Amino acid sequence: MLQHSIHHIEIGVRENGEEFVLELCKKLGLYRAGYRETVHSQQWLVRANDRVQLLVTEIRSSPPKQEQQNYARLDQQRDEEIANDPYLVLWDRDVDEGGRPVRNSVFNVCLAVKDIQRQVERLERCGAKMEKPVTVLSDADGEVKVAVVRSCLGNVVHTLVERQHYSGFFLPGFTSIRRQDVKTDEGYDEIRPPAPRNRMTHVDHVTFAVEVDTSQNIIGWYENAFGMKRFYVNSAEDDGEGFVINLPNMALRLKAFEYWKCAETGVSSNTTLHHHSNGDVGGNDDSDDGCNKLLFP
Repeated sequence: MLQHSIHHIEIGVRENGEEFVLELCKKLGLYRAGYRETVHSQQWLVRANDRVQLLVTEIRSSPPKQEQQNYARLDQQRDEEIANDPYLVLWDRDVDEGGRPVRNSVFNVCLAVKDIQRQVERLERCGAKMEKPVTVLSDADGEVKVAVVRSCLGNVVHTLVERQHYSGFFLPGFTSIRRQDVKTDEGYDEIRPPAPRNRMTHVDHVTFAVEVDTSQNIIGWYENAFGMKRFYVNSAEDDGEGFVINLPNMALRLKAFEYWKCAETGVSSNTTLHHHSNGDVGGNDDSDDGCNKLLFP
């Protein structure tokens, strides 16, 4: 059973999800561990181990309207089916004609929780928007309960997973990739894939880049919603300004918070979330699409 609080981190890709997954595996030493496919989506699980899990999601494009009859009704049906899928969240408000998000984004930090119903009640008391209600999912390995809450921060969401009664490799509905077909002179044989080169052991922290003077409100939201607490990353850190880093071409103000182990509700263990506020030095990178940044120290 997973004992750490980050269950997985989800990356939404506009297109070419298979190629993106292969690139992740090649550059980070990960391996494909599972997949899920629906009429409207493809999802790939890549991992280094059960503590470093990335879920890559691609939303399928709907057929061009000129190729559809009653396309308005079909579009509505598609939207309803995506909304009712407990694993699918559109990570970008802007979509193309095919209904796909127009940008790639790291958008979902999935948290393992002890008591999902109690956590959801706490979130609702805080006024948080529940993107997906609590849903029970099961297969031969047991059952899990999942829900999705929208954070106060941009397009960030948090899937909540309660899986004390589940012994499967990931989540119900996902197929484990245990073997692969390899062509031989005699035909195709099933053999185990080669052991991956694990270069990562843990996700140490998640970093959000936020606008100046907004981090205190964000920290307050996470304190109220999840019982997380501020902690200081450096002895020179100022309570209001955070830990300030000044470099010739840029500046950062760092503030961090983690799950408080004594909280009665919340995630399963202590995990650090860092907020970076842009400093007064330097300009914006024109290539920045406003998506959240994930660090693997």
